Amino acid sequence: MSVVSNTQAPQLLGSTRDPFTFAAGYHGPPGVYACDVTSTTAEALYRRTGVAARCRQSAGPTDFVRAIGTDQNTIAMVNAFECGWSAAFPQGSRWFLDQLALNSSESATSRLTEARCEFLRYAEKHAGPDGDLVGRPGVSYTVAEIDGPRISVRWLGGDIALLIHGMGETNVTVPHIIRTEFERKSIDVSAAPNPQVLTVLTRCFGPDSPQMDDVMLEEPWEARAGDVLVLMSNQAFHGLGHEAVTFLGATIIDPQQLADELADRAFTGDIFYAAVHVTRFESVDVPSEIRRAVSAYAAPAPVSNAGAYARSHEVLPLSWDPGGMMGIRPSGSLVMASWDEIDSSRAPVLVDVRMHHPRIGALWRLPRGLGNGPVV
Repeated sequence: MSVVSNTQAPQLLGSTRDPFTFAAGYHGPPGVYACDVTSTTAEALYRRTGVAARCRQSAGPTDFVRAIGTDQNTIAMVNAFECGWSAAFPQGSRWFLDQLALNSSESATSRLTEARCEFLRYAEKHAGPDGDLVGRPGVSYTVAEIDGPRISVRWLGGDIALLIHGMGETNVTVPHIIRTEFERKSIDVSAAPNPQVLTVLTRCFGPDSPQMDDVMLEEPWEARAGDVLVLMSNQAFHGLGHEAVTFLGATIIDPQQLADELADRAFTGDIFYAAVHVTRFESVDVPSEIRRAVSAYAAPAPVSNAGAYARSHEVLPLSWDPGGMMGIRPSGSLVMASWDEIDSSRAPVLVDVRMHHPRIGALWRLPRGLGNGPVV
């Protein structure tokens, strides 16, 4: 096992943290919240998760990534391949994840050690002239262990772990791929004959490389309220790009919506599969807080019928304008409703962050008044 230092990406859009997570808790009368953009590490953090996968074979999210352990504190993402030329081998990654889950140890190190040994036995049994595999299989993985606010990560291969602190900064693992070697040697990545070559693995585990060690962080990452931990498959992350993943992670509050959005955008014609696991850290129970605010919401006089609309559709209004209302649901997803939809009590529609990110950014920076519009 090798040890590497934490890698911190350059700041992208400033240093604003914690976009509307209710991290500051409840302030003031019903329906009025304060958005704390300077929250610090808490001893106890709530976690909400989302998972998604898109694949050209018949495979689901649990074939590539799972939460493991009694308290679901270990997140494991696995990419197996059947031979040197295969893009993915869902049967192999599912089998490796099964081995991790079967191990009763709560230690990721113990789980991985046993799973690696079992994978060698599996490969020897199924590869070769009498086996049912076309080549000699291999596997790569990224495993995150969550202990309160601390996140320990160990990885081998190209899948990424990324801790997003608002829109300002991230911690990210360094993948074992050709792109990393290009950057280490100061070679222009455009020199690659094909962009997909850049995501080819330089390290993996299997019968042809049984001594290949994984690496782990020198120091655990520290999560704070509003932070988002993303595990994302190699080609999906590098196809979408670091800045896009960071922006979406800092903007979309619903972890399942974020996982689906990342997987959908990354799953293009150029990659075989996209897998995503999202963990969002919060200092309060966000769904319960939003529901409590909705039940107590008192709409301003010009839009007095919006109180009944908010309770009927379980949405907390955040802002009003001549076109209608933007609000947030208990899951954290943002929705919009026109005046016609409010008057006729039709359901609000999901906000497309690509169309409304300037407005969303303004909402995140409001110091007070959220949920008691009009504020934008």
